[in-house]
Amino acid sequence: MGIPPILTSIPYLFYFIGPFLIAALLKRHLQAGWGIFFIGFPLFILSQIGIGLIQGSIGSLAYFMDSAWTPFIVTFVGCLAAGLCEESCRVLGFKWLIRRRPVTAGRGIMYAIGHSGMETLIVGVGFFVALLVGTFATGLLEGDDGTAELLNQLLSLSPAWTISMAAHRLFFGLLIHSVFTLLVVRYMQHNTIGWLLAAMGLHALNNGVALSLQNQMGDPVFLSLYSLGLVVVYGTLLVVLWKRVSANT
Repeated sequence: MGIPPILTSIPYLFYFIGPFLIAALLKRHLQAGWGIFFIGFPLFILSQIGIGLIQGSIGSLAYFMDSAWTPFIVTFVGCLAAGLCEESCRVLGFKWLIRRRPVTAGRGIMYAIGHSGMETLIVGVGFFVALLVGTFATGLLEGDDGTAELLNQLLSLSPAWTISMAAHRLFFGLLIHSVFTLLVVRYMQHNTIGWLLAAMGLHALNNGVALSLQNQMGDPVFLSLYSLGLVVVYGTLLVVLWKRVSANT
């Protein structure tokens, strides 16, 4: 008898409590309040609506043209839209915040925790629901081998592995979005469009690289090397940007 889906779902609760726990632990060090954290939630949703509208419009046009380049065009536009919409929403959030207080590096990171946290919550909801209904869905999807196989894979994951997946998503999501956020903070400090374009461009590039390599992420060795590369690149950028933003606050 296998483990009931509700029990295998429990580790996915880390997707839900993780962002709040990180915010609570770093709140005093960052000298930022919960209000900034929660501003990131609705603005992330707003950015996804914008991405959906752009990608849907261009994607519909591309499919109407029925070109061999259609999949590439849809993916490329989606990556550009992510950079455009998410970084624009960050600017909107900081302009909202700046009316009352300056946007410091710490407040920028707290916003990033909220922004990345909402993305993590959405990922967690998807996994959680898939696991809860998995035993029923696999019986209904016998003709859909791909979806049934995916659900079976989710159901077979050990609690330790699901916790590690959540931790990986939390850590790297926050690291990457913190860098994007501090680039936008530099834009706010200097009112120089180059910083904002850098944030948008890096965001689009990051998404494009991740999508192009997603088929290799199941290899533990490749995933470990890829993760190490992310730590080195984004960790270095984060340290440099934190120092420069703090020096100009």
